[in-house]
Amino acid sequence: MDQPAERMGWLHHIPAALIAGLICGLLAVMFSISAAALLFSSVLSEYIVVGIGICVFGTIVLNSFIAFFSSCPGIVSVTQEVTVVTLAVIATSIHATMFAAHSEAETLATIIVMIGLATAITGLALLMIGTLRLGRFIRFVPYPVTAGFLAGMGWLIVSGAMAVILDIPLDHLSISSLLAPENFAKWVPATIFAAIVYAVSQRNGSPLILPSAVIVSLILFHSVVAILDLSVTELQHFGWLFTPPQDGRVLLPFQGNPLAMADWGIIWSETPKIVALVAITASALLFASSGIEVSLKRDVDLDRELRVAGIANIFAGAGGGAAGFQGLGLTLLAHQLGAPYRIVGLLVTGVCIAALFYGPMLLSFVPVPLFGGLLLWIGGSLINEWLIAIRAQISRFEHLTVLLVVIVMVTVGLIEGILVGVFAVAARFMFDCSRVDVIKYVITSGTRQNPNGNGDNGFSTYRHDSNPILALKLQGFIFFGNVYRLHHFILGQLGQECELNTRFVVLDCLDVTGIDSSAMRSLKKIRDLIEKKNGRLILSGLTQANSEKVSDLTRQGDNGQGIYRFVDTAQAIAWCEGSISTGLDDRTRRC
Repeated sequence: MDQPAERMGWLHHIPAALIAGLICGLLAVMFSISAAALLFSSVLSEYIVVGIGICVFGTIVLNSFIAFFSSCPGIVSVTQEVTVVTLAVIATSIHATMFAAHSEAETLATIIVMIGLATAITGLALLMIGTLRLGRFIRFVPYPVTAGFLAGMGWLIVSGAMAVILDIPLDHLSISSLLAPENFAKWVPATIFAAIVYAVSQRNGSPLILPSAVIVSLILFHSVVAILDLSVTELQHFGWLFTPPQDGRVLLPFQGNPLAMADWGIIWSETPKIVALVAITASALLFASSGIEVSLKRDVDLDRELRVAGIANIFAGAGGGAAGFQGLGLTLLAHQLGAPYRIVGLLVTGVCIAALFYGPMLLSFVPVPLFGGLLLWIGGSLINEWLIAIRAQISRFEHLTVLLVVIVMVTVGLIEGILVGVFAVAARFMFDCSRVDVIKYVITSGTRQNPNGNGDNGFSTYRHDSNPILALKLQGFIFFGNVYRLHHFILGQLGQECELNTRFVVLDCLDVTGIDSSAMRSLKKIRDLIEKKNGRLILSGLTQANSEKVSDLTRQGDNGQGIYRFVDTAQAIAWCEGSISTGLDDRTRRC
């Protein structure tokens, strides 16, 4: 619950709240337009006004809801580039599928419906994750995979930024086209803008750096335009300004009933990418919320943030808006401007609503390279943080995994990159586990418990020439990767001849955390080999779960003597000694 001072404090700081709301609102609109350009950078670029409607509408709904119900006052939410780039990947795939056999109107309608549906599904998933309080489990995503995904997203954003600036997909660009005067004059200033903002923000950290850089860039641009006496029409013709819609307004997503024209079969085929969008949004939301928590030095309820963002995205998707969540940068900006109040989010909503009516004016005022520069700054920051700077913080293998994820994401696809990263981390984990010796220590003699507690682990040993008992203390998780060592060691102890000195193999499983099915079958093979030479395999210290696994395995079509179990190793060895002295091997406990 907010304190009364927090709920009413904005009344005493109306000027700060108004300034923060105006600045954050204008930046939110600019980010939304940049995201819209990114969304349609590769396909249907002439419909950017539809993209602006999609992204601005999403930002309006997100702010309206999250500002009221977030666990932290002063939260500003936006349609995020990291989610938009995933939607752009899906849009590109849909366009490639429908390009030859469908009209442009049907393709656009399918993309619009896909965006709304994907956003709503993402919202529903976030709501479920937050309601079930499962937010903490998303933190179990391997760190190299998360880093690789963020770095890959950075490259996709940079690629989209270049397509926005030059109106040419990055994969169609060549060195000669980049150096062409008309293109060189666009992407170089955008790159300089992004580099300066990044360098200064790294040194200073003030939230006013970005809005100051935007204002200075606008002044410089329009000063040069005035000196060269260029008209708006000329700037639009040469790609320096977006061409606004003829009716002078931004189009809302579901105008014209796109539901009737959409191809639902093609949308259904994109389900795996929509699932990836859910995972991406949930992970990025938790990263952003954790960053807000650390930066503002106050607790943030992650599950509540998931629920709130989930409901907001459901409503945004119902209206055709793009997915988004709590914005780290704009939230910190609002707090640094002295306005940590919920009213700021509502003021941002008001500015975005105004942009729906006056958005074309921004398109005629803000140069395309500036929108591209904002995207370059975001994408370049992600690449530097999660691919370059991270090298000193992780191992060489982990960094190679990050690089592998990025390469596969860029060259093959988003989902494939994530899957390859997870597989690489899992393979390395299994390799590392297989190198851990499952045998903690070995007793190659008959044993009996020492009531005085002398000897190793409460056991003293006495030797027989025949060496009838082999006792092994096992540890860790026994699985297909390390059970071979156990199997090989026991074979070596038993020997390959028909004569058998060791009659009992006792495996102390007290420190065993788990046994997989492959290991269980290996134990059965060990048991069968021992029984062929009139020996017995005995397990002690099994947990209830592992004991049930042994019972299930030996119960199914098992004609052998069974794998014998005791509560502890002392009882097992005492039984072995009794069997040796009396010869009554069949007085046993079977599984």
